Amino acid sequence: MGKEVSKFNKKSDKVASNQNILLLGLSRSGKSTLLTKFQAGKETEYIPTEGFKLSTYPKDDKSGSCINLWDLGGSTIERLGWQFFYPVADGIIYVIDSEDKSSFEENKRQLQEILNNIKLQQVPLVILANKQDLHGAVNEVEMRRVLDLNNSYDMLCGIFGTSMSDESAIASHLHALISGMETKNNC
Repeated sequence: MGKEVSKFNKKSDKVASNQNILLLGLSRSGKSTLLTKFQAGKETEYIPTEGFKLSTYPKDDKSGSCINLWDLGGSTIERLGWQFFYPVADGIIYVIDSEDKSSFEENKRQLQEILNNIKLQQVPLVILANKQDLHGAVNEVEMRRVLDLNNSYDMLCGIFGTSMSDESAIASHLHALISGMETKNNC
């Protein structure tokens, strides 16, 4: 996997001039569904990511540049490969299944690794507490407490409750991340 992404690591490459957003999270958190919403504007059949998927979208400005969304697989084995994508990351969307309480400890550990990784110290991060439409889902305020994110992390743009059925909210959260990427400041 490191070999496949290394070709995008050089600043002279076309992909490197675009903005690269990593779509991270544990398996079945909703990452692939989020990606298909961006692609087709509708939910499609769930097909889990094996390895990674790259989707490219033109930015809404006149720069001619694009946003590359890297949907990285969330299984235990696949998460070992995330580190190879960190050097190209301009932003991160971390998706959590907010109804699956049994995954919260693993999400907490994974997020701490991301937030404390030196390669990602200047990379803006948005956390999506997904599946808010399900009974028993934890809201974003409680999610911040559960994940022990009361500490101040400069690049944390926010934790947002979301459901894949709420397209306007998803777009709003993506714009918050892109704004943080453009300023490389607090979001």
